[in-house]
Amino acid sequence: MGRVTSASHAVKKLPRILVLIDHYLPGTNTGGAVRTLAATVERLGDEFEFVVVTSDRDRGDTEPYPGAAAVPARIGKAEVHYRPSRRLRAAPLSALLRRLDPDVIFLNGFFSRTSVSTLLARRAGRVARIPVILAPRGDFSPGALWLKRYKKRPYVRFTRCLGLCRGITWQATNECEAGHIRSAFGGGRVADGLRIAVARDLVAGVETAMAAGPAVDAQAAIGRGKRPGAARIVFLSRISRKKNLDGAIRLLGRVAGEVEFDIYGPVEDAGYWRECLRLLDELPRNVRAAYRGPVEADRVSEVLSGYHLLLLPTKGENFGHVILEALMAGCPVLVSDETPWRGLAVRQVGWDFPLAAPECSRAALDAAIGMDAVEFGVWSENAARYGKSCAGDPAVVEANRAVFRQALDSGEEKG
Repeated sequence: MGRVTSASHAVKKLPRILVLIDHYLPGTNTGGAVRTLAATVERLGDEFEFVVVTSDRDRGDTEPYPGAAAVPARIGKAEVHYRPSRRLRAAPLSALLRRLDPDVIFLNGFFSRTSVSTLLARRAGRVARIPVILAPRGDFSPGALWLKRYKKRPYVRFTRCLGLCRGITWQATNECEAGHIRSAFGGGRVADGLRIAVARDLVAGVETAMAAGPAVDAQAAIGRGKRPGAARIVFLSRISRKKNLDGAIRLLGRVAGEVEFDIYGPVEDAGYWRECLRLLDELPRNVRAAYRGPVEADRVSEVLSGYHLLLLPTKGENFGHVILEALMAGCPVLVSDETPWRGLAVRQVGWDFPLAAPECSRAALDAAIGMDAVEFGVWSENAARYGKSCAGDPAVVEANRAVFRQALDSGEEKG
């Protein structure tokens, strides 16, 4: 990640987007939301001025980033203001808005503490007449809502009753997530009145990757040492119930063949991790598992390129950055049906299976483990080409640009 360096506040010229997010770079413990935002800044930072206000430490850390201070920092094309976590949640938003004078406020995550406090302040009139974009980041998928449902569902009802989200622009990653937003906020006139813009997540480093030419070809993939009846399988994500590591371990407990299973990612839920450790201890001898710790974002592709399969039976993803990164690295994927990545087997780049029928994954695992080097080489090359075609789609950039333009043209005037 880029080093935190000081940056002076420039004279406002471009439309200013104030991004309020719980955690940002150089942190690595939050996952796709941070990578999405970093990619958005990278791809659109010449057209919009991004000012990020965030915590001065990574998720779960007790110490701030080295060099984080009261002065703004420059990370890529964004000006970043770090605040201690308590001050971030309790900051007087009206004073912040007067000082930064944004044209649009961009919130990340519906249940984010920063989003909650901002919506409440907006309802109280302290964020008057400034357009707001809220990207829920998969928070309304059935799997995500089921987790901690006794807290989440009452809060959704609370926001509906108070009208906390009235007049905002929702950013959905795809039509499926747009449907989840409509479902969460009721039917009929309520749903019809929602302003939803659909724009798939952007991915950082695409121009560099595209300029480099094909990332993987079949002959190069053969060099990964794939033998029939053996496979190196990876799980790379935050270790939380939503990501369903326990489901991945249970699936591997029923496979034949020689499997190396490596787990990467920050431990977000210590109690859940202890459950997973007990399951790992029960794996048969043909499956050798190891925990490798977190991975910095700029090393994810390098790590994934050393494996034959990404296994991610997640309970809900609005996009799934690591899935695309695996494909681009020439690593086929086996994912649940709770992601937008579907029809993978037809393209010979991976498999998607229903969470409600985990037995459907058995045939996919057997196929992945049974591949020889030549067959794996074909799937690996297909995955890399498919991943690049998805990441480099210019329509995705235009859709994200349109989200901000629509918010700017939404008719709300700053007061």
